[in-house]
Amino acid sequence: VCLLGVLVGFAFYRKVAGGQISVVREWLRREALLSRQYRDLFENAGEAILILEAENGIILNCNRRACEVYGWDRTALAGSHLNILTKDIALYMEEIRSVQKDQRTAEFTAVHSRHNGSPLKVLVSLSPVEYCGKTAVLSFNRNVTENMEMADALQRRDMILEAVSFVAERLLSDGSWEENIQSVLGR
Repeated sequence: VCLLGVLVGFAFYRKVAGGQISVVREWLRREALLSRQYRDLFENAGEAILILEAENGIILNCNRRACEVYGWDRTALAGSHLNILTKDIALYMEEIRSVQKDQRTAEFTAVHSRHNGSPLKVLVSLSPVEYCGKTAVLSFNRNVTENMEMADALQRRDMILEAVSFVAERLLSDGSWEENIQSVLGR
């Protein structure tokens, strides 16, 4: 009787435990799939993404686009201090502290530099996150160099057009155009 009870108990245990094991396996499979999907989103994002240690500005991880934008490989960026990308560490650390304290996002522009030393104007968006058990900051860095250069060119164009408009107005105003030329040239 005792042996029969043990055998029935063992069979019951296998059936229940086997069901729980399959539930755990399914949960682990889904977690692995979700983790892979998030990793793919991180790696294939169109913006440079850095994960920074909040305490000291160490780059914990970066995506493929960050490596392309800055001209460094992942092994060189990950583990390095943020000062290899920008000289304005004080602004960064102030924004990081603010993001952590208020648990909000922050945006600002900064000048970064590529591995070859060429400057890069960047729109930075910071968000607080937890990464590998550490308090961290997610930094999305959008290269806005061309946009800012375009804005500067448009501003210069507007100034030239304003000057040309002033000159044309003076030349076409009442009076002798020879006098008007002299007044324009005197400006």
